[in-house]
Amino acid sequence: MTHLPATHNGPIAQDSKAGQALSASWELLVSGITDRYQRSFMNQFGLYCSSVGTEPMEVCDKVLADFEAHSFATGKTPSRAKQLRRDVTKTWNGLSPGCEGWPGLQLGLVDSRQNQSIAPEELPVSFLADAKACIDRTGGNGLFDTRKTKALRPATQKDRLHKICQLVTVYVNAGGPLSALKSLKDLVQPEPMQLILGTLWQDGRGKENGHNYNRARLLRLIAQHWAYISPEALEPFKTAEGRFRPKKKGMTDNNQKKLRPFLDDAHCSKIVSLASRVMAKLDPANPSILDAVVAQSAVAVSILQTAPMRMRNLASLNLDEHMHRVSDTVCHIVLPDDQVKNEQDLDFPLGKTTIALLDLYLKVYRPLLLKGKRDQGSLFISWNGAQKTEAALSAQITKFIKVHAGYHLNPHAFRHLVGLIFLRAFPGEYEPVRQLLGHKDIRTTINFYVGLETQDSFKRLDKVMDRHRGEEPHASL
Repeated sequence: MTHLPATHNGPIAQDSKAGQALSASWELLVSGITDRYQRSFMNQFGLYCSSVGTEPMEVCDKVLADFEAHSFATGKTPSRAKQLRRDVTKTWNGLSPGCEGWPGLQLGLVDSRQNQSIAPEELPVSFLADAKACIDRTGGNGLFDTRKTKALRPATQKDRLHKICQLVTVYVNAGGPLSALKSLKDLVQPEPMQLILGTLWQDGRGKENGHNYNRARLLRLIAQHWAYISPEALEPFKTAEGRFRPKKKGMTDNNQKKLRPFLDDAHCSKIVSLASRVMAKLDPANPSILDAVVAQSAVAVSILQTAPMRMRNLASLNLDEHMHRVSDTVCHIVLPDDQVKNEQDLDFPLGKTTIALLDLYLKVYRPLLLKGKRDQGSLFISWNGAQKTEAALSAQITKFIKVHAGYHLNPHAFRHLVGLIFLRAFPGEYEPVRQLLGHKDIRTTINFYVGLETQDSFKRLDKVMDRHRGEEPHASL
């Protein structure tokens, strides 16, 4: 338990920008916090409250809302101001029951997500049981199920239940009574299906949409294979499902735009050397927690360059389970088929640069993040030693690339970048890229890169024409 000191003789914390100091009551609270990050959040909040004359016992949700508005007005982006409010709220609520002398009020945690889905436990009991029975059967768990369908992985089963909850949410928001859903079959009768699909189409402004297509397809599959709706009754909904399906295959326009700079060698060199350059600036003799987070991001980026796995696999890498060290210079990441989306074993030999960065991270920086907690073997861990979530690691990598290289590349786009760099060096060699990215069908690989490869082809054509004209090729070629 954290104890607040009875007296405090140290200097009062001050805001260097505004010259504002913590009041005596806020200084007493903040000085008793031992965790540096919790103390930082509460110091910022305490400085604001001190400036407006709000005492700790007077804190309420409205004060937090005013603090968020103040943070935005003084230079923070809307998203950062909202996140700071959430950090302060979680810190306050976490300290409240365990810190002697801390006000016992629990503050409301604002969730900024829009159109939140109904949770499974909010569904009618009989409906939820029927939905789970349907998912269980499609998961290949039926003892007498003779269908030749592929068993669904646990993660896919969880996603399917989440999508069912989303469909119920659309139905209820469109005016459908939740009480009418006694079983999953009630959701896929013609009238509810028409209401749901019509709402999705209207919300999507009548355009193709991959997410809505997946929802429409799930509705149809449930209607066809669980509720056994007649083919005649299903026909109009099959037609509607087809209208949701995006016509364009392969890489999205947004990802193509992100990767277009890397048709230039200078940009490729900058991104490929990123991890090494950033790690070289750190001082391993005097490491800090923040250095450890930077090193962790660098190692993740370096691994993605030689082992372009999906984000789910990257976040779940375990030193004991997935990292196979053969010698000082040979290390493989091995992913068994039951952990890979396309159910294919993946074996990635790491390059010497990645191995060197990995060794430095494991020796110097990861122990700082572990903080003496029991080591579960996770490669990427949070400040409390627990395995970092997929979403947290993805956001961390995206920010790392943006801050240190200036590119807006999330890990999924980075995966595509590896394929593009390879194809620029070896034009038309799609099969190695298919193997690197773990695609089942080579047509998927070709569809991803055909647009970008076309642009590179035009550059090479221009180079040939310049040569025939007796001109020097453009510098960018």
